[in-house]
Amino acid sequence: MEHKFLTKEFKLVGVEEKIDFNGDFPEQIATLQEKLFSRLNEIKNIINPDSYTAFWFYKTNCNGASQEADVYYLAAMEVSEIELVPEGFISKNVSRSEYAVFNEKARGEIGGPEGYAYTTWLPQSGRELNHEVAGDFEIYNSRYGIGPECECEIYIPIK
Repeated sequence: MEHKFLTKEFKLVGVEEKIDFNGDFPEQIATLQEKLFSRLNEIKNIINPDSYTAFWFYKTNCNGASQEADVYYLAAMEVSEIELVPEGFISKNVSRSEYAVFNEKARGEIGGPEGYAYTTWLPQSGRELNHEVAGDFEIYNSRYGIGPECECEIYIPIK
């Protein structure tokens, strides 16, 4: 599967929530997106108002080896500078990293723990995950075409 390498940092402003995979998590994500898109005019310094960034990340609050890290979803806009974050939103600076970037045509095909990037490409690549970035990204060229069957770029942090 074709991929490219890119080095960048992310400055994001948006809304986040812990994902409940036992519930209706696509509806949970849609609600976050709706919250974000309904208040875009309040976010300063948006780089591309037509694009959309989703950051799937982990917050470790594990007390034992048998517990799993909590998975969070940040529905966000990429900004050139973070300033005056709207009430109820958060900002996140994701430090510079190298990424393997894949084009994904359907959700879960490339990204996610069972996707190609993690199960096939990464073990065969001789590369390792950059654990300083605690997750991966979905970048949509259009915020009007977001969903399980919509094309996006998947950014996997590597070193």
